[in-house]
Amino acid sequence: MLFIEPVNLNPTLRRIRFLVPVHTEVTPGERPLERQDLDLVEKHVPDLRRVHFNFLGRLLRFFLPPRYESAPAHKRALADALLRIDRLVLSVPQLETLGGMCLLYGHAPYGMR
Repeated sequence: MLFIEPVNLNPTLRRIRFLVPVHTEVTPGERPLERQDLDLVEKHVPDLRRVHFNFLGRLLRFFLPPRYESAPAHKRALADALLRIDRLVLSVPQLETLGGMCLLYGHAPYGMR
C-alpha cells in the first residue's frame, strides 16, 4: 500500500490552523489524520513507514501560482529552498509532527493479501 494523506499531529499547529482562515477543498466530515488514526493503521500494517512533509511548504500557497512551472524563477527558487529546509527539519524524528502531509507505505500482513 502507498498513500499520501494530510496529518495533524502537532497540538499547537492544530490550534493555529483553526485561527487562520485558509480555504481548503474538502468533503464534509473530512479531516487530517491524527495520532490515533496512524496508530490504527500501524496496528494493521506492522511494517508501515512514514515520510512527513509540508511544514514550511504550507507557505507556498501564499506566493506560488497554482502551477509551479508558470512561476517566475525567483519564486520557484524560494519554493525549492523552503522545501529543502522542510526536508531537513522533518528528518529529525522529534520534529516530524510539524509536517502537514504524510506519505505512508507498507505491506498488508500475509493473511490479508
